[in-house]
Amino acid sequence: MIVVLVMAGTSFYLFPSGPGTTTSGVSKSSPTTTTLGLRTTITSTTGIVGAGWNYFDLSSAIYNSSQVKPRITGVYYYGIPVFAPPNDSNPYAEVYVIATQVVSGNWTTGYTLTYTGRQTLNVTVHFTYPSTYNVTGMVVTDLADKSSQISFNATQRQAIQTALENSTVKAYLGGMSYYVYHAFATPNPNGTGTVYVIQIAQVNGYKAIQIQENSALTEVLDVMTFTESLDLQP
Repeated sequence: MIVVLVMAGTSFYLFPSGPGTTTSGVSKSSPTTTTLGLRTTITSTTGIVGAGWNYFDLSSAIYNSSQVKPRITGVYYYGIPVFAPPNDSNPYAEVYVIATQVVSGNWTTGYTLTYTGRQTLNVTVHFTYPSTYNVTGMVVTDLADKSSQISFNATQRQAIQTALENSTVKAYLGGMSYYVYHAFATPNPNGTGTVYVIQIAQVNGYKAIQIQENSALTEVLDVMTFTESLDLQP
């Protein structure tokens, strides 16, 4: 799945990664930067929009370059915003990488989510019409680990308990390490009143499940599963 966000004229292409690694990173108190001299040529195989490069070809060239690919393989998350218009022959991008997600706690007392091995990869590319992308440089910046907390009130905990007791939910979660990410009331999309939604994600992984309950929090109405984390970017 590709998520496209447009903000202030800049298009962001976010590519959720596959399963992450299981080792935690080293906490860093301040950013450090390494500059690498690079030159890798990638020729695209898909069509070009107009007379310039397109985002999909550029993203593919960056991700598959010998410099970037080793840094995103097996990580929890990576995403790319591109910072140049399509008619620019020297686009550049900032790839945001999170190596590992670590979750402690539980849904009754609350969770602490920690993201380790965070980096930005500032990549410069030279585009030659019609379809050649030449990665000309990269600056790697290590970022400090980042943590956040999630906690639930009594109503939310009741909804979560009902969800976790459902046989379909149990079958999907199996022996998976998971955490509850959201629990909230929302208008019923199929009628009047409200329903309750619970979202559960795999720890340091890419699976997720969303459960919909009745407003009394006594019955599961619907279960949907996903193949990417609901927690795309902290």
